[in-house]
Amino acid sequence: ALRRVGSATWAFATGNLMQALLIAGRWDETQDMADAGLADGADDPYFFWLTLTLDLLRGASLRRPLLDGVRTLSNSEDPQDRMTAATAECFVAAFEGDHRRALEHAHVAIREGELIGLASEGGRWCWPVGANCALALGQLEEVERLLAWCDAEPDGHLHPIVRADRLRVRARLLAERGDADAGEMFVRAVDALRELGSP
Repeated sequence: ALRRVGSATWAFATGNLMQALLIAGRWDETQDMADAGLADGADDPYFFWLTLTLDLLRGASLRRPLLDGVRTLSNSEDPQDRMTAATAECFVAAFEGDHRRALEHAHVAIREGELIGLASEGGRWCWPVGANCALALGQLEEVERLLAWCDAEPDGHLHPIVRADRLRVRARLLAERGDADAGEMFVRAVDALRELGSP
């Protein structure tokens, strides 16, 4: 309805719904919304960001115009805008296999996200990607720093995805170090992620 009447809040409301659908694993529905919005000529950077995120999660080809649209947010004075731009850059770099660049952008997204809330998109989307990239680079001290960032905050301040994924990252860190407790931690991580229900 918001789109039909030309409301400026359409992209914001649609973006929130698209995120919820992505986290719930309902990617086909998200794709339908993305396709409909693009067909209608949507040109909102936040809409572009979520459409780009869906593309990358599905392993589709990178659509540069979407990324260019999101990049317009990078020079904003609004931390949410800068966080969103950094999140897009983090995902694109990870998609391209550039772990170092992805980790750098993850840090920016997390830092900007702290300004608007620890459970914001910066942590929700980029903390797991940053941790994966640090593991891929063999930067175990960086993995420890990312875990310490989570551990320093009350669980209620962190997004449930980050709380569950923290167990997976900790299990991988233990495995990298040959710790006998890794197996039990992996079981806890799998249970937590299954309970969460997000892919």
